[in-house]
Formats: sequence, C-alpha cells, structure tokens
Amino acid sequence: MGSSGSGGSVSGMATLEYTDELTFTNTKNVLIDNGIVLDSLPYIAILAVVIGVVVWMIIRRRRRDD
Repeated sequence: MGSSGSGGSVSGMATLEYTDELTFTNTKNVLIDNGIVLDSLPYIAILAVVIGVVVWMIIRRRRRDD
C-alpha cells in the first residue's frame, strides 16, 4: 500500500480472506455548500435589475398606448 504526505490518500490493492475484517473510519469533517455562493450574488442581482427594467418598460409602453 502507498501513502502520500500528511492528510494524503492511501491507495493500494489487497486480498482479504473470508475471516478478515476491514474497518474504515472517515474522520475528515467537511461542510457541504448549501446556498448561494457570494461570488454569484452580484450576477443574480444584475439579472433581477434587468428583468425589472424590462417589465417596467413593457408596462410603461402599454400605458402610453392607451
């Protein structure tokens, strides 16, 4: 089996007998992203402003035509 540095991964191939037991414990604590990333928030805000302006222009044009 091979191992790489601290925090690295272990890989290899082994043959287990029927009486052998393999136990693996995952001790890495990782938070999963569950929301809007702040990197994309400005683009979402710009899209909302553009949609708002388009709706405002359509309503304004309909009122002018009446």
